[in-house]
Amino acid sequence: MSFTGVVYELAGAGIARLIVPQIDLQQTLLRAAGGDAWNVLFAVNGPDESEVQAATEAVAAIAQQRMQPIPPETGRPASAGERYVYAYFHEGRALWPDCFYIGKGTAKQEVAHLGRWTEHVRDTLETPANAHTAKMRNIHRWLVAQGLEGAPAGQARQRAAGELVRMLQVFAGTHAETQAFYVEYFLITWGLGVHHVSNDTNGNSSCGSCTAIARPRHFEQGVPTHEAIWAGTVACFTEDANSPALKNTWRPAALVQVAAPSVAQLDALLAPIGLRPHPMFDQGRLRDAWLPLAHLQVTGASDATFTYSHPQRPHYRIELRFGATDWLTSISLRPVTNTRASIAAFLDYLDRQRVSLAQVGDVRSAPDSGFEHGVQNRKYWPYFKPYAPRGKGTDSAWFDVSAPEQPREVRADWIENGTGRLSLRQALELIVRAFD
Repeated sequence: MSFTGVVYELAGAGIARLIVPQIDLQQTLLRAAGGDAWNVLFAVNGPDESEVQAATEAVAAIAQQRMQPIPPETGRPASAGERYVYAYFHEGRALWPDCFYIGKGTAKQEVAHLGRWTEHVRDTLETPANAHTAKMRNIHRWLVAQGLEGAPAGQARQRAAGELVRMLQVFAGTHAETQAFYVEYFLITWGLGVHHVSNDTNGNSSCGSCTAIARPRHFEQGVPTHEAIWAGTVACFTEDANSPALKNTWRPAALVQVAAPSVAQLDALLAPIGLRPHPMFDQGRLRDAWLPLAHLQVTGASDATFTYSHPQRPHYRIELRFGATDWLTSISLRPVTNTRASIAAFLDYLDRQRVSLAQVGDVRSAPDSGFEHGVQNRKYWPYFKPYAPRGKGTDSAWFDVSAPEQPREVRADWIENGTGRLSLRQALELIVRAFD
């Protein structure tokens, strides 16, 4: 037997919670939540009733505190062995809308300003001002404003503690790790929204033997697609919390909805270089009615994918695919369709391809590099990773879709010196020019 804890919200009644055996969950939940799955904010399932209860109560508490403009603060350092959840705030303004990073850690010493929660300050001091992550850029901005750029790490960390970064909750006991894990997950997913914070991941929903769901912050009541996807997610979870459909359909369905604004902005940015959205109605897992954009789908096992094509590049399309738990994307070349003729044309094109001379920014292609395309999975659904040595995806460059002009280091056999720095837009433009 397993148990499920649910945090829900009722108009005029605030945040509530319940813990019931999985077999009694569906009807009990709908009665408690006013018959509407939309009211469910969070649910966690696991075999240990006390662990489920601890996680549910911790999330219910932070959900209630999220209703207030000012985040909570522990008022004391975590003791050795305790788990904690912390948050960073723009320019030290301790208000929820100004939070830009959520994290968790384990206290290993009694010194208040030391520990994982202030390690990001130390890391930023050791990194050049053009730090490549939004988190580090925000921290660096605060360091400069406080006159702490170049200061000893201990001094900067002590100053940051309680100002730039606050410890929100501390947990002790058998289930402390699970409590901290799900408070972090809930704050990223529902409390603030994955696009609001600069975390590298959009939250992992599994901790030990427990798994959970949380309603995305960007979902809006009254939007039929959002309501339908969340209702389906809740129904699937209450029937079987470990159902493959949660990973393969429902969570990716939510992901593409949340990703749509960033993808739409990228569409506009790519239009001047001739890249157009390439519809994927016939190649994905999601119903057409659930697609916020025709070229944004869920393919493979559970991958949120969006694609582009160029009218003068008829042999391939460009596919961008989100990682499993983050907002970074890799770049692949694929056949335009999954027909035999299209696959054959794609393979023939790459087998004969010689990279053309092209330059974008400071990066140039190398037509005489002896480039070998390294097409993977030739027999079934072939692809080529242009920004991976030998075209193998394990070493592929990853780009931030929400920051398409932010340069990243890339490595490829077909560019001069085998390495360079390109933004997502530049990387795609170089492909269009070099693979003509």
